[in-house]
Amino acid sequence: MSSIKERVIHVLDPTAASHIPLFLPRIGVTRGSADEGDEEIRPFQNVNDIERVMDYSNMPDPPEDCLVMHCEAPGVGNDDELKDDDGSGIVFPKRSAHLRGGYIFLSHPKDKNDSDSTNSSGSKIACIPLAGCSVDFPPGGRRVFREHAHTGARAGYEMAIQVKSNDASKVTCYIVLDSLGLRESWASAIRLRCDVGNKITKVRPGGIAGSRLMSAGEDIDGYYDKGSKNNLSGPGSGMSRSNKKQKQWGLQKPHQADGPASSGNADLDAAIDQFGTHGFQEEKWLHEYLRKNS
Repeated sequence: MSSIKERVIHVLDPTAASHIPLFLPRIGVTRGSADEGDEEIRPFQNVNDIERVMDYSNMPDPPEDCLVMHCEAPGVGNDDELKDDDGSGIVFPKRSAHLRGGYIFLSHPKDKNDSDSTNSSGSKIACIPLAGCSVDFPPGGRRVFREHAHTGARAGYEMAIQVKSNDASKVTCYIVLDSLGLRESWASAIRLRCDVGNKITKVRPGGIAGSRLMSAGEDIDGYYDKGSKNNLSGPGSGMSRSNKKQKQWGLQKPHQADGPASSGNADLDAAIDQFGTHGFQEEKWLHEYLRKNS
């Protein structure tokens, strides 16, 4: 059975305003080895796709998902309540931010009354690519950049993320956090991820096959290794790694084919067999043993 591998890529939204570029995440799907066929590209369907995105291994945990304000052109996120009243051509709607791997994913905040995890609002899921990016704060200790002081960004703490585009130029994305501490923690996590080179942001297998792999303890890093056969009982599998951990930390009792070693004292051996059983009075037995053998 051929394997299916998924990774995150991104494109510029061709419908976005030229003065406020917008990046859209895409999932690249490869069936079999990368040399066997072309990569299929599909958009993110809903937040379930975001939840399948994996963070980099050997990396500190990212900040918790939170609400941010994201600089966009009016109408991009289908937010009818946000209008450009000052002629600047920009708005800062609230978005749910998720930092995973080499991307910040931005989705419409989930309605508290909506139990469905789908993107029911119909708004686009956007992203900010972090590979090769740089992070800047407003100069002079200000909360927001001067050009955004008249917008809703003034209610929080802004940062600029200079994204590296395909032609080596820079595209600036702006997000606003609720507090100074949040801005610092997000900036630190972004800077850790911007220098990983061309490392792939992987997506956990989805659907029936993916569920079966995850429930069986599939080693996701091994799943993406070149030439992997995804053998759950073979080298590199999650089950094999789990057994090694148990052996390393002494969680498996050593096999004793002939039972415990004898102490040479029949009374003591009999007591050892009974220690811990219901009704056995350990202290009484110990006092009697010491009285007889002292």
